[in-house]
Amino acid sequence: MKKSVLILLVGLVLASAYALIYFQKERELHAISSEQAIENKAQVEGIIIDVRTEREYENGSLKGALVGYNLTSGQFEEKLDSLDKSKTYYLYCASGNRSGKAAEIMKEKGFENVHNLGGYNDLVEAGFEKK
Repeated sequence: MKKSVLILLVGLVLASAYALIYFQKERELHAISSEQAIENKAQVEGIIIDVRTEREYENGSLKGALVGYNLTSGQFEEKLDSLDKSKTYYLYCASGNRSGKAAEIMKEKGFENVHNLGGYNDLVEAGFEKK
């Protein structure tokens, strides 16, 4: 009995580790560097979305970015209903973590051209204009 429980626990740990690695790789697939974003922005029309909190974007946001798409508000997915799934979207937050999660959600909802830009400060340093 103890051996079965131990085998089950080891299996669960291995499955969890695999899931973490898989989802991290998925998130990386949607991520592009801020330098690539500058190049892509010049080549492809797209919509920039700030997924940070209201308090964060009150202290500055990228010029032209849609604000109010706070990933942690619980209303992010509802707000997606008003967006055109055929357009290209560039998402950012403070570090790139929330925008990566937001990109995954958008992909699951049928958005095909979604890119995680990363963190706000890195984007400003790379040349994105801010409001």
